[in-house]
Amino acid sequence: MQISEHTITVLNNFSSINQGLIIASGDVLKTVSAQKNVMASAKLPDKFPQEAGIYNLSRFISTLSLFDTPPDLKFNKNTVVISGSNRKINYALSETSLMIQPPDKDFDMENPLVEFEISWDNIQNLQKAASVLNLPIIEFAMEDHIYTMRTLDTSNPTSDTYEEVISEDAVTQTSKSNFKVSIRTENMKILPGKYSVRIKDNVCRFTSDENSVVYWMSIER
Repeated sequence: MQISEHTITVLNNFSSINQGLIIASGDVLKTVSAQKNVMASAKLPDKFPQEAGIYNLSRFISTLSLFDTPPDLKFNKNTVVISGSNRKINYALSETSLMIQPPDKDFDMENPLVEFEISWDNIQNLQKAASVLNLPIIEFAMEDHIYTMRTLDTSNPTSDTYEEVISEDAVTQTSKSNFKVSIRTENMKILPGKYSVRIKDNVCRFTSDENSVVYWMSIER
């Protein structure tokens, strides 16, 4: 098999969540952070023939870049043979039982507290403000029918804050009750794109149809 450019992009993104990855057979990849507070799932244009453990995902991606054109991959029990351009690499696979396994089932996000659309520009604004102002928390809230997203330091009541109003047109489902939920800025490791955001219980889910990827992040308490 060959790995498409989009799959490489997803692998790079997943390496920021967990350095290792258990590749499942088929066209769906899942990962979960070591702290188990971030999980992601992506449907790929490629199908992997078997389960395989990659201990260092960034190293694996860098190995693929040693080839001038997309190499062929042949998965065996303990290795994957990477070949092309008159070159060949026997890349050792890891024992999957020793790696962090993502949950088999996704979180139930039916009947959420709120659901809204958020553009990549909105997300970039939040991330840039959080970086410039060194703010560890991203917060979504609704007070008196005004929806906002902001970045701040909830442990410091005098900290800087950055805020944007979410248009009511972007809100597709709501309980109409005031709410305020927070996630850690460092957990917003998502691919560029427009997202549908659902919040329920202690989970915030980001879904991108254009990238066929979903992220679940733990809400801070």
